[in-house]
Amino acid sequence: MRVAFLLAALLLPALTARAGTPEVVLRTSVAPEADLVVGQRVVLRVDVLAKDGWAQVRDLPPFEVPGATVLRTSSQGIRLNETIDGDAYSGQRYELSLYPRRDGDFTVPALPLHVSIRRWGAGESEEEHAAPSVSFRASWPPGAQGVRDLVATTRLTAKQAWGPESGEAGLRVGDAIRRTVIVEADDVSGMAFPPLDTGAIPGVGVYPASPEVDDRTNRGALTGTRSDTVTFVFERAGAVTFPDVAVVWYDLAKKEVRREVLPGRTLSIAPGPAAAVVAAEEEETGGSRWWLLVLLAMPGLILAFRRPFLGSLAAWREARRESEPAYFRRFVRAARAGEAPAAGRTLLAWLDRTHEGPGVARLDA
Repeated sequence: MRVAFLLAALLLPALTARAGTPEVVLRTSVAPEADLVVGQRVVLRVDVLAKDGWAQVRDLPPFEVPGATVLRTSSQGIRLNETIDGDAYSGQRYELSLYPRRDGDFTVPALPLHVSIRRWGAGESEEEHAAPSVSFRASWPPGAQGVRDLVATTRLTAKQAWGPESGEAGLRVGDAIRRTVIVEADDVSGMAFPPLDTGAIPGVGVYPASPEVDDRTNRGALTGTRSDTVTFVFERAGAVTFPDVAVVWYDLAKKEVRREVLPGRTLSIAPGPAAAVVAAEEEETGGSRWWLLVLLAMPGLILAFRRPFLGSLAAWREARRESEPAYFRRFVRAARAGEAPAAGRTLLAWLDRTHEGPGVARLDA
């Protein structure tokens, strides 16, 4: 009897602890947890585990954190295997990237999740759970207060390319040139970089293309790239100045604000071919261009007066065909050809065109 009581006393705490462990565990956390700055990547981790089985989430629901950019940088979860209070748990960890755009406190709301659970010998089931809310705080790094779309990282590079290089020396009105700016950084998603701001350039049409973004992960390390290409079309002659492009970022390793400056350039744009011809004619004729106006207006005049013009042309041709000289030429051609019947007919027809007075024309007269 004493042995039974002794065994019960020893096993009761373990049985109680095992019975009190949850079937599903959900956790949320952020990394790093402290000393965060504006523009720094904050990794949000959502863990879901099942006791004596395996848990996963089909898809994380969309959510917003006011003042921060939320990005999903990985579509695959990380496998987890843990022992909690002596019980075996397994499941998945999901990571999202948050980029604070202001200083202050941030709160990730509780996330409702559809958790799929697989247990050995029991098949698959789905349960409704909620990942708990989590908060963090970010501050402006020294010297970067108010910088719009600040990027905080340990490494950032910026480069640019112009094209086509071969045609820059002889650029004219109507020609185009491209400017491509590529920014790359560690621990920053390509979607977190600010867009290229070229501003308005007098006398130039600005046509930005859709940006190209790329995220690469190597052993958990994220590298993001953004490429912006803008095409500029020259609309008038003269000097055109493209401004410098400055990428401002905060170096987390050196604890300082840095600037990567991509120099602009000034190009001389010549008049287009049509403008050059007009300028040459103006110089030769002292500024008169009436002939050019007539030439430009000719298609419209032809369209406007096409029908009356064609009618007048037909009438002129008919009058010419029935004129006295035309009848005489027909007679001469027939006589020279030795065609007596044709010569007689054409001679009488010609006499009819020249005869005046009563009666008809007669050869004996």
